[in-house]
Amino acid sequence: MVGRKSKNHHLPQRMTARIMASGKILYYYRLRDGKSIPLGDDLNAAKIKWAELESGAVNKKTTMADIFARYEKEVLPQKGSKTQKDQGNQLKLLVAAFGHAEPNQIQPKHIRQYLDRRTAKIAANREVALFSHVFNCAREWGYTDKINPVEGVRKNKERPRDVYVEDEDFHLVLKHCTPEMADLLELAYLTGQRPGDIRKWRKSQIKDGVLQLRQDKTQKRMGLRIVGELADIINRAINRPRSACSLFIVATEKGEPLTQPMMRDRFNDARDAASAEVGYKVKWQVRDIRAKAATDSQSLLDAQSLLGHESPTTTKRVYRRGEIVKPLK
Repeated sequence: MVGRKSKNHHLPQRMTARIMASGKILYYYRLRDGKSIPLGDDLNAAKIKWAELESGAVNKKTTMADIFARYEKEVLPQKGSKTQKDQGNQLKLLVAAFGHAEPNQIQPKHIRQYLDRRTAKIAANREVALFSHVFNCAREWGYTDKINPVEGVRKNKERPRDVYVEDEDFHLVLKHCTPEMADLLELAYLTGQRPGDIRKWRKSQIKDGVLQLRQDKTQKRMGLRIVGELADIINRAINRPRSACSLFIVATEKGEPLTQPMMRDRFNDARDAASAEVGYKVKWQVRDIRAKAATDSQSLLDAQSLLGHESPTTTKRVYRRGEIVKPLK
């Protein structure tokens, strides 16, 4: 495509010409996303088509539905699988609430109204956080230069989960776990990684005594040295007798990786059995193991590194539960 500064200076804005090898000239209408619409080889006819397209482009208003659609197509596929699923559902709600409006029409009061009307208050916070991210993308894409309407709007109150898994309760549930579920829980505690990631770990990720991994949620790459208790648990998990070989570190007796439903059912069965043994309801969840790993780490910095956080703020606010400190004297 010939640049406007050379052969296209005589053509209307967004109209370009391409000179073919035969010498023939073809005309195109250039869209904002970089794609082009062919206008033919007759300049006068091409200008008529250009005028029709230009009129439509000027009159068409970009709505939030258009922006949400572009985000879903271009940005969302870069996210982790769970984030894609969660944000896909959140986008449907945001389209229903804001899709008809143009970005410049949305005001902070509209964000506040959304937060107030949603019955699921914590979910509303996550949806507004996504709206803010999408709106920032819209600013970068040139759809608006308006200040993000989420800025300055207070979210619904929420408290970080504060359940701490005591060692006694942890080992109580472990005692009633299937072998593969016990492997997963102990690996989750020793590494501080998300159970959803651990289920997908493959033996091939172990290289030179280091477990090479990428967190699905953040795409952050990490390397875990396989030493101490971690080495014992990984060796135990890999070398368990099975009826079929497996590519995965944590696998069932048939060599299959644990799916989310399989993990949930095995954990619930073990927790119910533990509750029956002690006579009270054991309430901690699989996700609480990540927080236990952070809390039991020697320092906030150690916990941050183990969990793979970019900033210690999240580690401290969400995952360090019941931290023990020294007295002044």
